[in-house]
Amino acid sequence: HTLRAITCLMGLAGNIERPGSMISWVLPETGLIEDVFLELPYTDEMRSHVIGIDKYKMGAARTCNPDTLVKKVIAGEAPIKVWFSVGGQQIVHMANTKEVVEAIEKVEFMVHCDLFMGPMCEAADIILPAAHWLEIDDIYDMHPRFMIEAHNKVVDPPGEARSDHWIFNEVGKRINPDAWFESEEKSLDHQLRKGEITWKKFSENLVSGCWGPDQVYYKYKTDYWREGGGFPTPTGKFEFHSNHLEGLGYDPLPVYREPGESPFSTPDLFKEFPIVMSTGFRQPWYFLSQYRNIPWLRSFMEFPQCQLHPETAKKYGVEDGDIIWIESPRGRIRQKLHVFAGIKKGVLMATANCFYPEEPSEGYHGLMISNPNVLTSNDHLDPMYGSPDLTCLLCKVYKAKDEELTEEVFRSEEYGFVPPSGKEDED
Repeated sequence: HTLRAITCLMGLAGNIERPGSMISWVLPETGLIEDVFLELPYTDEMRSHVIGIDKYKMGAARTCNPDTLVKKVIAGEAPIKVWFSVGGQQIVHMANTKEVVEAIEKVEFMVHCDLFMGPMCEAADIILPAAHWLEIDDIYDMHPRFMIEAHNKVVDPPGEARSDHWIFNEVGKRINPDAWFESEEKSLDHQLRKGEITWKKFSENLVSGCWGPDQVYYKYKTDYWREGGGFPTPTGKFEFHSNHLEGLGYDPLPVYREPGESPFSTPDLFKEFPIVMSTGFRQPWYFLSQYRNIPWLRSFMEFPQCQLHPETAKKYGVEDGDIIWIESPRGRIRQKLHVFAGIKKGVLMATANCFYPEEPSEGYHGLMISNPNVLTSNDHLDPMYGSPDLTCLLCKVYKAKDEELTEEVFRSEEYGFVPPSGKEDED
């Protein structure tokens, strides 16, 4: 609803499809990046088994709602035999870490594909070593909608590491041989087919895109989206009132709702947990949970930091540089306090997606020490997409005592490495 409200304000001000405004990019000749995914067969029978689709009709349109999945796995209601995880640290990223761990440990067979050992690797029955992007041929087509780019392999991957293309293709051929490709190159050819170009030729051209005068403005005045002009909506108009959302049973206009936990939606809870917390604190040397195993990058912030206004810190008896407890109704974690006058009073900003590679594998590398998702809730989800309130909850803070800092990360000056297993220590 926030994004729709912003878009509606742009439309109200006329800042749509004109120079300097928000525009819909004219695509490269190869078309939408989602086409390969959307061409997969999707029957009504398949749709009926998508977990969460009955409630979250926008977010679970073709894939399950992950937070609902966690609840159903724990309750024994999800027919999930295999969890195939690629790259992402779901055990770190998802809301309510304790429940996520419980669900993952209940899944019969877990496969994880990654470049480095991390919490999800420790949860897996089989680890598939992934190749680095400099070790594979691939098509970059993620964010700039007006272009795609060839990534040509620089060196061969080490050992048994393989590209995601190879892994998906080999698994896919064993499940449905007719729907997959005889080689990685054929798979890349298929992605490029609408541009009538092969991977071999594209890898020499390096880039395909639509820019400069080819990026057309005022598309709604042309036949670009529909004959006679108009927007790609059911009415052909810029819709402040969304007929599509209304047809799905949602509010057709942007509506503000309080988060699941807030001073206003849960006033009694606010009395015990009087600080509004966000997990949106990001640093340029990390990306989500990545790079915490790189010692040089960890040197910029050895311990995850949280921010409080000086007056808020003074009110609750904590000081700059303290290791503090941050507690919510679901648990508590420790982060290092940075007192910062630029943050709103009564608000705490915590570093997201934390774990410690140097901590033992048995505890998923210190997953519960500083990760804010130990505190977040998966009980209140956005009604359209099913997204949890990761960046708005209630908490309280207090200083951690010295005797509460017993983990290796608080006692050692070494960090960012994955320790050898006990067996290797014995050898």
